[in-house]
Amino acid sequence: MQNSGQSTRTKISVCVFIPDFDYGGAQKQCILLLNELQRRDDVAVTLIRFRKGAQDHLLKTEGLRNEFVDVRSNFDVRAILAVGRLVSASHADIIMSWVRVCDVYSYFVRLGHPRLKWVLTQRNSSHPNNLIFRVRDFLGRRADAIAANSQGGVDWWREKNALGSVHLVDNIAAPPLARSSDRVPRSVLYVGRLEAQKNVLTMIEALLRVVQAQPDVTIWICGDGALRAEMEAIVEGAQVAKNVSFLGFRPNPGEWMAKSTTVVSLSNHEGMPNVLMEAVQAGCRIVASAIAEHTNFLGSDYPFLVRNHHDADAAAQSILDALEADVSPNELDHARGHLARMAPPAVAANYMDIFRDVTARGAAEARGI
Repeated sequence: MQNSGQSTRTKISVCVFIPDFDYGGAQKQCILLLNELQRRDDVAVTLIRFRKGAQDHLLKTEGLRNEFVDVRSNFDVRAILAVGRLVSASHADIIMSWVRVCDVYSYFVRLGHPRLKWVLTQRNSSHPNNLIFRVRDFLGRRADAIAANSQGGVDWWREKNALGSVHLVDNIAAPPLARSSDRVPRSVLYVGRLEAQKNVLTMIEALLRVVQAQPDVTIWICGDGALRAEMEAIVEGAQVAKNVSFLGFRPNPGEWMAKSTTVVSLSNHEGMPNVLMEAVQAGCRIVASAIAEHTNFLGSDYPFLVRNHHDADAAAQSILDALEADVSPNELDHARGHLARMAPPAVAANYMDIFRDVTARGAAEARGI
């Protein structure tokens, strides 16, 4: 148990509410935070989920209360009452929601528990303009606090005139991966969901141009999603399937980073880019879209940022340049400096500051101050 220096204070009781730990960077970040919070002596954590998930093996459970709510789907409104009962049973001071459907439910859970405070987490800098997100944004403005993992996320809620406090909180840097001496030369790896947000159709077109120009390049696509079948058809049509392997979701993509020389991400928007964080720790060269989140992490002078990331030719040229250029030992210094500030104890302490702030405000409101 980590001595937080707060042993004279009553523990804050926090319910962390997430549907599951399926594959995804947001889910992994929740696990890393939970693992670190369990090491503290000033917080009692209850984890509330709907089901088990693919990343459960990463979660430590010795220091938390682990609860499941039986629902038919993520959109089963009976979850509101069930979660409310768990909030009461754990004498929770705070419910922290992670992923949009839990954000929506948490608003209604708080309505039934007047002293409960709600902390919403923002894991991206933008999101689609569909019904569930519009409802989430309308209700989310009323959260007592919002913890965003990117400046874009902070700006998003400030532009929406969030009624509670809005905080920028870094992601946690996962433990460094072991460096491998068995890298496959001239290999390119993508890790992530195969969805439109990740700009994967442009990426696969760029990768086809790479293997057509350099037939000795090996490409691995690690992930799954709605666009996988279309991407596979594009590869088959170009007759380069021997160069491109679709690996599906892998519980430990770090094993593939250890084999790869280059990691590519051409996302349209991100929160804090988890994949790039892990790629730096694995010693991979990175080719990334020049979106704000990537630029902030890698530095504006990083040589392999793709300024027009919807142009497959431009992206392909950046990948080819990355494969050919000599490696500079300093090219990822900006990113390494950022990672140094993302140690688990520091990030958990930032969340605890938010928890103390909202509970203190709640106590002041109760006294009529």
